Amino acid sequence: MPKDGEQNEGKELYRVGIRVPPFYPQKPPLWFAQLESQFVLSNISADETKFHYAFGQLDPAYAAEVEDVITSSTFAAAKDKYVQLKTHLINRLSESRQKK
Repeated sequence: MPKDGEQNEGKELYRVGIRVPPFYPQKPPLWFAQLESQFVLSNISADETKFHYAFGQLDPAYAAEVEDVITSSTFAAAKDKYVQLKTHLINRLSESRQKK
């Protein structure tokens, strides 16, 4: 059985709808924990699918925090896009809060 929107032999496409919570810039680890809970409930395991759900939910200001990462030439071929997004976003927003 296909996972995460992959095609099966009959060329049917499966899509899974999840409830993505609004992004919490003050507590990104909490937001990622809630998002990952939705991934479990929806049987989403592919890193790229997780990345697109997460990145698609970010407001432009928070997407800009990781723009250099996601637009790098190495990122396009990366197999851990979601993990990179999560790590960089949490680190950078935590650093911003500490500076304030």
